[in-house]
Amino acid sequence: MFFILSGFLIYGTLIRKAHDYRKFMARRVERIYPTFLVVLAIYLVLSFAVPSESKLPSDLTAAALLLANILLLPGIFDIEAIITVAWSLSYEFFFYLTVPALVAILGLRRWTPRSRIVLQVVTIIATVWVSAYVKAPHLRMVYFVAGMMVFELVELKALTRVTSAALDVATIGLFVASLVAVGARWLNGAFALGATLIAFMLLCVVSFRGYGVTYRWLTVSPLRWLGNMSYSYYLIHGLSLKALFFPMTSMLQRTGENAPVFWALLLPAFLSTLVPSAVLFLLVEKRWSLAAPVAKPATVTS
Repeated sequence: MFFILSGFLIYGTLIRKAHDYRKFMARRVERIYPTFLVVLAIYLVLSFAVPSESKLPSDLTAAALLLANILLLPGIFDIEAIITVAWSLSYEFFFYLTVPALVAILGLRRWTPRSRIVLQVVTIIATVWVSAYVKAPHLRMVYFVAGMMVFELVELKALTRVTSAALDVATIGLFVASLVAVGARWLNGAFALGATLIAFMLLCVVSFRGYGVTYRWLTVSPLRWLGNMSYSYYLIHGLSLKALFFPMTSMLQRTGENAPVFWALLLPAFLSTLVPSAVLFLLVEKRWSLAAPVAKPATVTS
């Protein structure tokens, strides 16, 4: 879903009008790096404070691993991520680097929306088909294409004439079923990929109509608040959970895979991730990545 939303927003920005590539990339760096570097610094401090939990090698390769992580190489390349979830930032940044060139080289702004949708559909179908027969790397990049297609469908006002609540019920049902498909080991990977693509795209298109049950559920204040700080949450929640469960390691090892323990700890674990995420968002992300650019004073000429 993170990739689909990024594809929707970034592609939409680029397809509406041309952008200076350097300014575009500077803004992307400003959006990603301040929060990422702060969390990476926290991980490094804790690596020295708690060596048993450190992901840094003890030899000189530690510096190379750190540099690779700063350059967001884990994910695209087979390199261990110091921040486990940060592998997806590698995909994200690769998308930022390439999609402006793709739009310019193919002249996509001159294409009709339906022609662009045909290209996107062919790309998605080809990727899902390949995933059924070949263990190809980086198939997740197709979710960005799905986000691009969502933008085109929203611009064409797809499904806006469908007002029946049955569409919302079907959308939510398909979304839940796709999550089950991802966790079902007996299902073919291509089926799970295709199911999530369809379900996530439909969820976005139905939600972005601006009305209906799905829209109302996804725009309640707590979810909007969580969505605003989702990037901070994404980066710091793993560390928050580690801090919560680290003192309980021996107890959890004794209980093993215990369903009652899991469900009993689920809500407290989620709540424990909110405060660090909010602090990170307010002190770093909101201040350094989301602050509105200061307008330059007008030059008065005589």
